[in-house]
Amino acid sequence: MRGICLTIISFFLLSAGLASAQTVEERLEAVLACQAIEDESERLSCFDNRAQAASEGAITSAKAAENVAPSSKPEATAEIAEAEEKEARLPIWARIVPGRSEEAATAPNEFTVTIARVIENKAGRLFFESDDGLAWRQIEVERVFVPKELPATATLRKASFGTQFLSFNGRRATRVKRFEY
Repeated sequence: MRGICLTIISFFLLSAGLASAQTVEERLEAVLACQAIEDESERLSCFDNRAQAASEGAITSAKAAENVAPSSKPEATAEIAEAEEKEARLPIWARIVPGRSEEAATAPNEFTVTIARVIENKAGRLFFESDDGLAWRQIEVERVFVPKELPATATLRKASFGTQFLSFNGRRATRVKRFEY
């Protein structure tokens, strides 16, 4: 039983993400010192106190790690802002996560987008990418008219279950869904 307790406590101490190896060793030795206590209630109390101290140290070091900002954070923030700006140009029903709002009631039922690239996978499914990097995938594999010369203007119409119908030049539409690469 003691071996299992020590293994669990050791795992807790080592996985807590403490700042230095010396701190981990010191805390592990403090917990192991509890093992020498003869009285069961005192030994349990010792383990409890040492585990509490170890967890408080882990929380402190985790908070310190959160305050260290990665060097690429401004770049990531700029990329997120750019992606959100692209999404904001779409009607709410054509976004990846449409949500529920008053904007949905006033959004147009169709809009046009310039498709810059069409890719077909081995299964015959089409992937459409707009000139500003937004992407849609075909839901059902079916034949659909795609202009030979791209970029081309396509119409997206609102459909059910978060999907849209995409068509070129008013021809037969195919059901598509927005996705991110």
